[in-house]
Amino acid sequence: MKTLVATRTPVFYPTQINLYRQCPERYFHRQVERRRVEEGFSPALAKGKAAHTILAECFDLFQKNGSFPADLKS
Repeated sequence: MKTLVATRTPVFYPTQINLYRQCPERYFHRQVERRRVEEGFSPALAKGKAAHTILAECFDLFQKNGSFPADLKS
């Protein structure tokens, strides 16, 4: 009897595609081997992390209270 193995279709994000275009070897080390390389400060990455943190907190409040916060500044 043949066993079927479920496989996921790979998802490629624009940053991954750009990295591959710039340097296929660097892409291989980062995405395939999953090497962690210390990179310098990135304002865009800092903004993205902050946005995700805020959205996660809003979602937690929504799950607890059934509504989003009325004033996100506080």
